[in-house]
Amino acid sequence: VGDAPPSVDVSGVEALGMPPRLRDGETFDVVLASDILYEPQHSLQLANSVKRRLAKHGRCIMLLPIRDSSLMEAFLGGIRKHGMRFCVQRLDSEVWNQEGICGSCDYEGGFNWLYAEWRDAPSTDWGLELEWIE
Repeated sequence: VGDAPPSVDVSGVEALGMPPRLRDGETFDVVLASDILYEPQHSLQLANSVKRRLAKHGRCIMLLPIRDSSLMEAFLGGIRKHGMRFCVQRLDSEVWNQEGICGSCDYEGGFNWLYAEWRDAPSTDWGLELEWIE
C-alpha cells in the first residue's frame, strides 16, 4: 500500500512463447540438439547443459555444422572434463537444402553427428557402430 509497487505472484506462470522451465536436477534419457554452436561462450555453456541434463545411462545426440573448429574442440573438451565420452561422425560434404536440392557445405568442419554418454554409466545399446573417444 502507499508508494510500494503492486506485488504479483508469477511463480508457475510461463511467458507466452517460451518453453517451460526445467526443475533443478531434472534429467533426461535423451538430449537432442542441432545447429547450436555459434559463439565461443556457447561451447562451455552447451557442455555444462549436457552435464546437468543428461541422465546416467542416457544418450546425447547432436547434429553440428562446424563453422569454427575451435568451438567444437572447446565443447568436446568440456564434455570430456565432465566425465563423458563421445563419437563424432562427419557427414558427406554434399548436403540437402530445404528444397531437397543437393549442394556442397562450405562450413570449415562440415556437418557432424555427435554422440555422447557418461563414461561411468554408458547407454546400453545405440544400435550403431560407434568408435568412442574417452
